Amino acid sequence: MIDEQKKMRLKALYDAYGEFATIFDVLAKRKRNRKETPLDQIVSEIETDDLGPLKARQVVVELFRELANLGIGRLLVGRRARKTRFHWDEPMIDVVPLARGSTVDDAGGGATASVPARLVEKQQGALVAHQFVLRPSYTASFQLPFDFTKIEAERLAHFIQALPFDN
Repeated sequence: MIDEQKKMRLKALYDAYGEFATIFDVLAKRKRNRKETPLDQIVSEIETDDLGPLKARQVVVELFRELANLGIGRLLVGRRARKTRFHWDEPMIDVVPLARGSTVDDAGGGATASVPARLVEKQQGALVAHQFVLRPSYTASFQLPFDFTKIEAERLAHFIQALPFDN
């Protein structure tokens, strides 16, 4: 079962990274649930002129690692003629709609078009933790609202640029 915090983190992954959203959109086209998703299969579907095969592979691996950190499944590295793949501990057809901002019907697995009001209220007040390695010996940690906008990001960037006292 996917709890509310995991749902919010899934949605944050979808919203924050355009490449991740592309992968979720590719997965959303699938009609049947699979326990494992081969890495190469997803890479071939998202590869474009802007996102070559190496970069596409890196992005897919990064998303699968994030999903593993959430407890959604496990990234299985290929060994002995087995290909690298993602093993879903939660049903893929339930996870993908949640990441895209839909909900899974209790009646049996279909996605509804919008996020329920109780989840929107939680998302509006939710914070997402971020870490940035500034130097090898220093990591900056901060929390931003779940619904952090591009305008707010620009304001924060201007603020950070004004902090140093030297040129």
